[in-house]
Amino acid sequence: MSPIKETNRRRGKGRKKIEIKPILNAGSRKVCFSKRRQGLFTKANELCILCGTEVVILFFSPAGKPFSYGHPSMENVVDRFLMNDGAALPSARAIPTAAAADHCEEIKSSLTYWMDCLETEKRRRSQLEAALKEPWLISKPFWWDADPSSMSMQELVEYQNILLQQLHNVARAEEQLCFPVLAVRTNS
Repeated sequence: MSPIKETNRRRGKGRKKIEIKPILNAGSRKVCFSKRRQGLFTKANELCILCGTEVVILFFSPAGKPFSYGHPSMENVVDRFLMNDGAALPSARAIPTAAAADHCEEIKSSLTYWMDCLETEKRRRSQLEAALKEPWLISKPFWWDADPSSMSMQELVEYQNILLQQLHNVARAEEQLCFPVLAVRTNS
């Protein structure tokens, strides 16, 4: 690019760190709140899942509407806070942990099954790739395209047996397809 075109090109500001300070404009404050509220709940949920914490968030919008989030529930976490002993309430963790453990076991067994399937398919793929590297397969894509004049006597006998077997298979398939037609013709 020439320097002239670069100066005319509009550049974006990109993602910049914003200064944390009160937003004085009421409209801008409402817009900022509505955009960031769901992100705050998402971060709290991620913290609960990743670290196993119990979290409560309670705040009021600029219009005075309350918003809250609690994991495992608002009541359990607030009761624990008010009791101030730091011990989890029996109902707060017992059931979710047991259900989560069962779910984890199901996921682990499913993962093991699919990993075994993946390994089997990888072995099969490597076998097929090795078979495709055979010189006779590279030059001749199908076995029936082989040139009989270049075969030894033993190869010709094997080739003839394979062709006869295929002819037999085709005749049997034809009989199976034609048999229902013959049965319908004799009944009418």
